[in-house]
Amino acid sequence: MKNFFNAQCMDLSHEGLGVVRKDEKPYFVFDLLPGEKGKIEVIKENKNYGYGKVVQRNNSSQYRINPLCISFGKCGGCDLCHMDYDYEADFKLKMVNETYKRIGHLDYTFKKIIKADNTSHYRNKVQIPFAFKNGKNICGFYKKQSHEIIEIRSCLLQTEITTDIAIFVKNIMNEYKINAYDECNHKGMLRHLLIRKNTFNDYMVVLIVNEYKKEDVLLLASKIKDKFPQVKSIILNINTEKNNIILGDEYEVIYGNDYLLEDILGLKFKMSHKAFFQINHDQTEKLYANALTLANINKNDTVLDLYCGVGTITLLASQKAKKAIGIEIVKEAIIDAKENAKINNIENVEFIVGKAEEKVNQIKDEIDVLIVDPPRKGLDKDLIETIKKFNINKMIYVSCDVATMARDVSLLTSDYKITDGFCVDLFPRTSNVETVICLEKK
Repeated sequence: MKNFFNAQCMDLSHEGLGVVRKDEKPYFVFDLLPGEKGKIEVIKENKNYGYGKVVQRNNSSQYRINPLCISFGKCGGCDLCHMDYDYEADFKLKMVNETYKRIGHLDYTFKKIIKADNTSHYRNKVQIPFAFKNGKNICGFYKKQSHEIIEIRSCLLQTEITTDIAIFVKNIMNEYKINAYDECNHKGMLRHLLIRKNTFNDYMVVLIVNEYKKEDVLLLASKIKDKFPQVKSIILNINTEKNNIILGDEYEVIYGNDYLLEDILGLKFKMSHKAFFQINHDQTEKLYANALTLANINKNDTVLDLYCGVGTITLLASQKAKKAIGIEIVKEAIIDAKENAKINNIENVEFIVGKAEEKVNQIKDEIDVLIVDPPRKGLDKDLIETIKKFNINKMIYVSCDVATMARDVSLLTSDYKITDGFCVDLFPRTSNVETVICLEKK
């Protein structure tokens, strides 16, 4: 039996869901803004909270806009297309500050969020799942909290060419009877299509397959190359595992190079299909430029960059420093980082492969500035204790997960004080935000 109730939205959750209450119990409702009233259907119930959907909205917030994305509310890609962008940016700043107080118990308020000049078609990397369903191939994005694919017709976040390539590949596969992957029976060929682009509008297409059928792969590659002259690289990646990890370890270059060249703040970087790069180029340049300004590196400083990836921040920091050292656990990323140093004729750098919490103890140099940009899980506790012992004067913490960042900063404030910070909206129309904090030794 369906359960309905009438309520007014009082606030937004950190995911951008409207918060309403029924008998003092909070319910989180998609596509509802503060001040809006409506009829809510309960779709999931837990002991302390629930989830609902709007059946009828009785009024509209002044901050509501018509979503431009035709899949809004269906696929899990964009959450905030119904918000005015200024309101979205204010929401993210508020969310960051609330998280710092709730999780970190920190007495610090972020006052600045660097907004995006462009809020659509900004993604330079996407991973599009394929499936064989009801006798045909489909591709798109997963419905929230499921593996049900919502078929793609257009996308607000990725480039139009990216969408065109995905739909073209799907149509070719249907025409030539090449079946996509079926995760239930572990049969079929194409699992995902990974597409990257750079600022020069060069594209890389990665065919991630479960079964390597050479004739079919070469056919797809030939068709893609002929149809899209922007595609400069086509790579086959083989993943036969029964899991949700997208990329396999084995790969082969089918066409072009195994990388694209990218430009970030005047430096060139090799962008391979496995390399980590921020997905919004323009906002990344703002992020790095402002983070390095906060670091205030001088020519006598030695900089340590943990979780350095392919060396983007390390190499940018080295231009201001006496020396920059980067540590990264992914061996291929360190190989790329060393190559990127050569490409840019930068010699005052050192790159080390290994776990940050282990390798940092092997550093012989006296570190003046520490930069960390960890994955979503944040910093290892042992690493935090090691950082405290190192007696580093200044630390710049860059994070895509404000909750783990607030937790880590709280642990660091026994030895460090927060001196400055800002947010950058790298992910418009989603509830994600990048946060940067500057810590100085007490």
